[in-house]
Order: sequence, then C-alpha cells, then structure tokens
Amino acid sequence: MKENSIEEIIKQLELILKVRKEQKEIIECAGGSCMNCDPDIKALTESIKIVSDYKRVLKENEMHKRNSEIMSKENLSTAEQLKVEIKENFRLKNQLENNRKEYQETYKDVREELKELKKENEELKNKLKEKDKIIDLMAERAVLTEEEWKEIKEKNIYNVIQKDTHKLIKQYFENKAKEVKNGKYIG
Repeated sequence: MKENSIEEIIKQLELILKVRKEQKEIIECAGGSCMNCDPDIKALTESIKIVSDYKRVLKENEMHKRNSEIMSKENLSTAEQLKVEIKENFRLKNQLENNRKEYQETYKDVREELKELKKENEELKNKLKEKDKIIDLMAERAVLTEEEWKEIKEKNIYNVIQKDTHKLIKQYFENKAKEVKNGKYIG
C-alpha cells in the first residue's frame, strides 16, 4: 500500500472522528445522551493508531530493505546475517498483513457507523425543525390575548395576521437584545 493512500485513510478517519465528536456535543447540548459515542470515538482513535502503526512498520520495512541492499552491495553481510534479516523481513511482513486485516475490519465498521451517524443526524435535524415550528406557534400564541386568539380561530384569519405577529415578536426580541447590549436591561 502506498504511503499517500495511507495518509488519505488517516485523514478520512480523523475527519470521521471529528464529526462523531461534534455529533456527540450536539446530542448532549440538545439534552440527549449518546450511548454509542464514547465507544465509537475510542474505536476511531484506535483505528487511527493502527493505521499510523501500519505506516510506521511499512517505513521500517523499507529501511530494513535498504539496509539489506547496502549490506549486500558492500559484501559486509555474512550468510547468517542474511538469514536474520530475512527472518525479520518475514516477521514484519506478517505483522503488516495482520495489521492490514485488522484495519480493513475496523474501516468497514467505521463506514457502517458513519452511515448510521448520518441517518441519526438527519433525524435530529428534522426534530429541531419541528421544535422550531412549535416555538414559533407558542410565541405567536403568547402575544395574543385569549379573546384575540378565539377571534382568529373563529374568523379563520390566522394566515393574515401571522406575518404581523412575527414582525412584532421579532421587534420585541431585537429591542430586548439592544437593551441588554447597551446595559439598560435589568431582569
């Protein structure tokens, strides 16, 4: 595997980890709890470590290979030294293969988790939109008196006054924000 592709995989895993951490914060800020967040974050962190170790071992293997070539060219190695180097290369190759298999399994799991996270994120966005609608309706309802509200319902003119109500509510909160900003607001 080329070093550039390993770097790309590490970057992708780090991005997935960042997204998962942000999602955990969003869920917790919304008052929810994410039972899978910590194990997922741990698995992603371990995956990044495994791929980084894989990259390091590849570099070490390349270094051993160069050292072996240099020794051959300079006729400094004996038959026994070559046997040791060959054994070491086989050991490293086996270790690399084991790391690669482990990484593939982890990467597959991470991709599945990412799909689930995207779905969960979409569901949370939809819930937030619904909550925003409820808040808007509650704010409109809070501004009107009981008699005004009954009249609106009876005459079916809700859509006509909705825009004016939104403007009044917006203006009220903008004025309160200005008061707070200027230090005039005393709660």
